Amino acid sequence: MKNLSLGIKIAFGFAIVLMFLCIVAFIGFKSLSGVVDRVEKADDMNSIVKTILEARRHEKNYIIRGGETYINKVEGNVEKLVEQAMETKGKFNRQINKDQMDQVIEKVNMYSAAFEKYEKSDRQKAMAMEEMRSMAREALAQTEAIRADQKQQLAAARKNGEGDDVIDDRLEKADDASRMINLFMDSRKNEKEFIISAGESKWKDSVDKNLVKIFELSNDLKSRFENNKNIEQINAVIAAIQAYDKAFKTFAQIMKEQKNIDAEMVVAARAANKLCMEARADQKIKMENQISIANKIIVLGATIAALLSALFAFLITRSITGPVNFIIKGLSEGAGQVASAAGQVSSASQSLAGGSSQQAASIEETSASMEEMSSITKQNAENSIHADTLMKDSNKVVKTANESMDQLTRSMEDISRASEETSKIIKTIDEIAFQTNLLALNAAVEAARAGEAGAGFAVVADEVRNLAMRSAKAAKNTAELIEGTVKKVSEGSKLVSSTNEAFARVAESSVKVGDLIAEISGASDEQANGIEQVNIAISEMDKVVQQNAANAEESASASEEMNAQAEQLKDYVEDLVKLVTGKTKGISGRGFQNNHNISFAPEKEFAVKKRAMLSLKNEVKPEQLIPFEEDEFKDF
Repeated sequence: MKNLSLGIKIAFGFAIVLMFLCIVAFIGFKSLSGVVDRVEKADDMNSIVKTILEARRHEKNYIIRGGETYINKVEGNVEKLVEQAMETKGKFNRQINKDQMDQVIEKVNMYSAAFEKYEKSDRQKAMAMEEMRSMAREALAQTEAIRADQKQQLAAARKNGEGDDVIDDRLEKADDASRMINLFMDSRKNEKEFIISAGESKWKDSVDKNLVKIFELSNDLKSRFENNKNIEQINAVIAAIQAYDKAFKTFAQIMKEQKNIDAEMVVAARAANKLCMEARADQKIKMENQISIANKIIVLGATIAALLSALFAFLITRSITGPVNFIIKGLSEGAGQVASAAGQVSSASQSLAGGSSQQAASIEETSASMEEMSSITKQNAENSIHADTLMKDSNKVVKTANESMDQLTRSMEDISRASEETSKIIKTIDEIAFQTNLLALNAAVEAARAGEAGAGFAVVADEVRNLAMRSAKAAKNTAELIEGTVKKVSEGSKLVSSTNEAFARVAESSVKVGDLIAEISGASDEQANGIEQVNIAISEMDKVVQQNAANAEESASASEEMNAQAEQLKDYVEDLVKLVTGKTKGISGRGFQNNHNISFAPEKEFAVKKRAMLSLKNEVKPEQLIPFEEDEFKDF
C-alpha cells in the first residue's frame, strides 16, 4: 500500500467501505426476500385452512339442507385444495415441507372419498325414508279401512238385532284397529324423534316395541277375521308393516354408517388443518429466525463498516503525511549533496577527456586486428564453398549406385519367384511318377491273375514301374537342386537388401553432411559480413570518443549551472516544509524513519556515479550502428 498513489489509496479505502455496505445491503435484501417468501408460504397455508373450513361449512349445509348445490361446492373446494397444496409444494425447498403438503393432499383425498360415501349413503337413506313413508301410508290406509269396515259391521249388527257376542266381537275388532293406528302413529312420532336426535337408541327401541305390538294385533285380527275382504286388508297391513320395519332398519343402519363416515371426514379435515397449521408455524419460526439473523448481520456489518471507515481514514492520513515528511527530508539532504557534487563534476570531466584520447588510440589498434581477421574469414568461406561442391558430386554418385542396387534387388526377386514356379513343376512331375508307379503295380497284379496269358503284360508293367521310379528319383534330385538354388537366391536377396539399405544410409549421411557444409559456408559468409560491420562500428566509435572529449569540456560549464539549481532546490524544499508542517525548520521524517534506512553515498562515490551517468548519457552503443538479431549467430 505504501507504493500506491494518493488517489488510489483514498479510492481503495472508500471502495472497501462501499463493498461492506453493499454486502450489508445485499444481506438485508436477501433476508427481506426470504421473509417475503415465508410470508407468501404462510399465506398459502392460511388459504388452504380457509378452503378446508369452507368445504366443511358446505358439507354441514348439505347434511342439514341437502341439495346438489352444496355437493358441487364441496367438490369444488376439494379440487381447489389439491391445486393449492400442489402449488405450495412447488414453492417449498425442504423435503419435510414437501412431505407435509403430500400428507395434506392425502388427507384431502380421504375427506373427498368419505364425503362421496356420505353422499351415496344419503341417497340410500332418502330411498329408505321414501319407502317408510309409502309403507306407513299404506299401513294406515289399510288399518283405517279395517276399522271403518268393522264399524259398519257393528252398526249393521246392532240394526239387525244381533247378539251381544257378535256386537262385542265387532266392537273389539274396531278397537284393535284403533289401537294399531295409535301404535303406528306413535311409531311414526318416535321415528321422527330418532331422526332429529341423530340416532338415539331409545327412540329406535320404542319404534321396534310398537311394531312388535302391531304385528301381534295384526296376527290376532287375522285369526279372528272370517270375511275374505278383511283378511286381505289385514294381510296388506302386515306386508306394509314388514316393509316399513325393513326400511326403518335400513334407515337406522345408514344413519349409523353416516356417523362413522362423518367421523372420518372430521378426522381427515382436522388432520389436513393440523398439517397446514404446523407448516405455517414452521414458516413463522423460520421467518422470525431470518429477521433476527438479518438484524444481527446488518448491525454487525454497519459496525464493521464504521470501524473500517475510521481505520482507513487514519491509515490514509498517515500514509500521506509520512511520505511527504520523508520526501522533504530526502530533498533537503539531496540538495546539499547535489551542491557538493557539482564542484566535482568539472574535474571529472577533465579526466574523462584524457581517458577518451587513450581510448581512441586503442580503438585504432583494434581496427587493424579486425582487418586481419576479416581476410582469414573470407578464405574459410571460399574453402567451405569448394567442399560443398564436392559433397554434391558425391551425393550424385551415391544416388546412382542406390538406383542400381534397387534394380539388382528386383532382379533377384524375379529369380526367386521363377525358382518357386520351377519347384512347383518338379513337384507335379513327382506326383505323376507316383501315380504311374501305382498304375504299374495294379497292372502287375492283374497280370498275375491272368497267369501265363498275362506274362508279357507283367514284363511291360515291370518296366513301366522301373521308369516311374527313375522319374521320381530324377524329380527328387532336381527338386533338391532347385531348393538349394532358391535358398542361395534368397540369401543373395537378403545381402542385396542389406547392401541397398547401407547405400541408402550412406546417401542420407551424405545429404546431411552436404547440408552441414552448406550451413558452414553460409555462416562463414555471414561472419565475414559481420566482421566488416564491426570494422565500420570501430570507426564510428573512434568518432564518438572524440565527441566525448568535447562533451566533457561542456560538462564542466554545466556543473556551475547545476550548483545554481541546487540552491534554488533548497528554496523549494523550504516552501514544501512550510506547506506541510507550518514550520520552516526542524524537519524530521519520523513518519517513515522506523520502516526505511535512509543512506546517502559519500561525496566521492556520488561524484563517480555522476560521471558514469554523464558518460552513459552520451555513449553510442554498437547495436545502434550494427543491428544484429539475437538468433543470427546461434549456430556458432
